[in-house]
Amino acid sequence: MQPLLERLAVVRPLVLVMDGSAVARDCVTLMVSVLYAHRAIPIGWLVVAGEKGHFATETHLTLLREVKGLVPPTATVIFLGDGEFDSPELQAEMI
Repeated sequence: MQPLLERLAVVRPLVLVMDGSAVARDCVTLMVSVLYAHRAIPIGWLVVAGEKGHFATETHLTLLREVKGLVPPTATVIFLGDGEFDSPELQAEMI
């Protein structure tokens, strides 16, 4: 995944989207995808037992830290998410 992100980051800002979704009986996933050619390509995810709803801030942080390791250090990143992802801790981790 790193080679793809490196190539994309050369020509444009990386647009990353974080969102949660139900994936199986009593399981939900939190996923980060990169937008490319009108598609969302998953680059990192966590699956946990539970029902659809908001994830804990610590779960957001765990996934963000995993994905940050894939992003080139010189890349410009645009991060998209809904109101679930507005915690000060998550925002501070993005800087």
